Amino acid sequence: MSSPTPLVVIVDDDDDLRENFIDILKSRGYLCHGFGNAESAIAALSEGTCSPEIVVMDGDLPGMPGRDAIAEIIRTHPDLSILAISGEAHRSEGMLGSGAKVFLKKPIEVSTFLETIAQLVTR
Repeated sequence: MSSPTPLVVIVDDDDDLRENFIDILKSRGYLCHGFGNAESAIAALSEGTCSPEIVVMDGDLPGMPGRDAIAEIIRTHPDLSILAISGEAHRSEGMLGSGAKVFLKKPIEVSTFLETIAQLVTR
């Protein structure tokens, strides 16, 4: 019996980048769901309308910052793997300190992104 296909949630307010990440992951067989802000992603997780294995969280979002969103997600879903991303390297400490497993600085090479997702799936 094969293992279930991992669901990856992408949270980024840049519509083009979010859709690009989704397209890349879907082309590799992942299930994906995207959100343009942290509040919508947290609501979906809380309501149980999506149960991802991994959340990719941008650090610079309108409304709730990525750092705060990560802390909230880890509080309610402590086993969830979170990949923090940002174009600003100085955000890494706060995002990792809030519970993200890995931080990648944008722009992100496709190969690096896919390798990181694969590593998080196997954790």
